[in-house]
Amino acid sequence: MKNLFFVFFLLLSAVCFSQDCTIVQINAYWNESNTRRDLERVAGCEYVLAYLEDQPKSVKDKVFSVPSVLIYKDGALVKSYQAGIDLKLSVSFKEIQNYIYLLKNS
Repeated sequence: MKNLFFVFFLLLSAVCFSQDCTIVQINAYWNESNTRRDLERVAGCEYVLAYLEDQPKSVKDKVFSVPSVLIYKDGALVKSYQAGIDLKLSVSFKEIQNYIYLLKNS
């Protein structure tokens, strides 16, 4: 059973870390209604939704607005979008998708 779990973990790691582009959306449970569900459909990127309340203090201290969308390429942060005073992201799906296309082709 240990060997089966180890193989499963290796396969999962290979899939997750083979991505060179990741979109991370950080929101809060109390702001769930403003979570951008359309970001799951962005082509060419892995998508992760995380809740601020579940993050360690080191992450919480760096997030000033929710929701926030962070785009990583090869593990490095390359772009971020934060909500305004209305607690909603004003960036369009098309703008994010176009940024990902540019990122992948550069």
